[in-house]
Amino acid sequence: MGPEARKHIRQCWGCDCDGESHEGGTRPLGAQKYVVDIMAATIEKLTGYRPPTCPWRAMYDPLVGPVIRAARMADRGLGHLATDQDPPAILVDALGVYLDARENVRNHDDAEEHKERMAKLEARAKKGK
Repeated sequence: MGPEARKHIRQCWGCDCDGESHEGGTRPLGAQKYVVDIMAATIEKLTGYRPPTCPWRAMYDPLVGPVIRAARMADRGLGHLATDQDPPAILVDALGVYLDARENVRNHDDAEEHKERMAKLEARAKKGK
């Protein structure tokens, strides 16, 4: 993908990753807009949330880092070490949203992998007949 296509994709997302704010500006139409719309719809389908702008931009939100750290610690049974005794409600809520979204994406990925494995097995079975 060339630089012009990447620029259009950033514009479609309303992203400022290139140091130029595209938020609120004119968003291009065409293939890149179509791709971004499909990406946003897929993210919404899998997570329940449609990103208002570039999904990678969310990594700059000050809440994201603590949520991801808490989730990683929770995976190891150490979630209580990642938060204070009385964590802010926003952190608890965000952690629940993140864990639900992550589980939905993992379940989707597992289902897709299962479909691929079954299709390969069926193809092998047909060749063997």
